Amino acid sequence: MSALSDHPPLPTSNSAYSRLDYWNDRFSKEKQFEWLLNYADLKSYINKHCLRTGLTNQSNVTVLLVGCGNSTLSPDMYADGYKSVTSLDYSESCINSMKEQFPEDDNFKWVLGDMTDLVQFQDKQFDLVVDKAAMDAIMVSEGDVWNPDPPVILLARKMCREISRVLKVGGLHLQVSFAQPHFRKKYLNGSHGDADMGVDEEGVCEEFGWDLLDEPVAGDNKDGCFHHFFYSMHKKRDGKW
Repeated sequence: MSALSDHPPLPTSNSAYSRLDYWNDRFSKEKQFEWLLNYADLKSYINKHCLRTGLTNQSNVTVLLVGCGNSTLSPDMYADGYKSVTSLDYSESCINSMKEQFPEDDNFKWVLGDMTDLVQFQDKQFDLVVDKAAMDAIMVSEGDVWNPDPPVILLARKMCREISRVLKVGGLHLQVSFAQPHFRKKYLNGSHGDADMGVDEEGVCEEFGWDLLDEPVAGDNKDGCFHHFFYSMHKKRDGKW
C-alpha cells in the first residue's frame, strides 16, 4: 500500500472498514491512498484479460470502478485512453474530494452510490467493471472464513448480481483482493449457502453468468509485499436470480 503523507492513523479494529462514518471522516482528511496496487502495477494484468475477452481497443471501452475510494486508478485509466470512466463510492466526502482533485468531463464521472444497489445505471451499460479491494471492505464482518456470517454472504451476492446486471454480455469484471482464491471464489461464483446455482460444464456461474479465472499479483514478485490476487470474470450470458 502507498499513501500521501497526510494519511490518518489506522483504525484500532478492522470492523471500522465496514462503517460509512469511518470512511467519511477519513476521506475528509486524506486526499489519496492506494490499496494493494496502483494502475502501473495492474496495467499488464488488465490488458491481458481485456485481450482474452475481446476488449482490445481502450478507446471503445466503458469502465465502472466500484468502491473507488481515493485511489487514482480511475483517473490513471482515463488518462491512458479508456473511452469513458465512471467511479462510484458511497462516501460523500470521498466523491467531493475526488471531484475537486480530478474534475469531471463528459466521459469522466464521480458518482455517489452503493455498489450493492447500482440504481444509477442501466442494464448492460459497461464493458468493464473494476473492484480494487472494495469487496474486501465487506469481508471485515465475515467472521469465520470457513462459515461466513449470512449478512456478509448476502451483501457479496447483491454486489455480484448488480455488477453482472450493469455489465454487458461479453464484458469483463476484474477484482483485486487480499483474499485467497479458496475463499473468494465461493463469493464470486455464488456458491455460499442454499442459493448456490452451481457452475455449468463450461465453467460459467449460473447465477452471475460469468466464468472465473484467478492469478496472484505482486507478492512473491515484489520484495516486502504481501501476496494479492487478481480475479477475472468474463460475462458469457445474463445471470439468473
